Amino acid sequence: MNQDLQAARVYGEAFFQVVESRGEDLGEVARRVRELRTALRETPGFLDFLGAPNVSREQKEALIRQVVAKLEVPMLLNFLLLLLQRGRLDLMQSALREFQLMAERKLGIARGRVATAKELSQDEKDRLKKSLEQYTGTNLSMTWVVQPELIGGVLFKSGDLLIDSSLRSQLQRLRASLMAPRVY
Repeated sequence: MNQDLQAARVYGEAFFQVVESRGEDLGEVARRVRELRTALRETPGFLDFLGAPNVSREQKEALIRQVVAKLEVPMLLNFLLLLLQRGRLDLMQSALREFQLMAERKLGIARGRVATAKELSQDEKDRLKKSLEQYTGTNLSMTWVVQPELIGGVLFKSGDLLIDSSLRSQLQRLRASLMAPRVY
């Protein structure tokens, strides 16, 4: 296993244990971590700034305090400041991901990804999510993507489970069956 991945796992697990041992609302902290991870993906300049060797530790700390204060989770701020203090901000995204995975597992939440040919309305998403949760027997944290090449239908993946009811795959199966040699 990659040493950085292993170190990120250790930091993420330690953060998880501290949150649990202090009796914090794990669901709320996990939600805030998810918000931060989304913001980090959407603003790569933030990570570039934090990784820049010519930016002082004080400037990095001030930016972290400014951004994370809005999330109102002091433990998350303390965790990020610990990473800064130890010179391990490069592990921030991976450590937060590890924490989030552990928290979701503890809360009985599975990750699911739904791909559709067109954007679904919120009502359609809610109904589909409810149906998939009943089918899988778990609470799902969903990621929704649009893939026009599916033509129609839904492609769902969660862990090892794959449900492909897309029109594209149905057409591929039909084509394969029509092309198969016939034995009489």
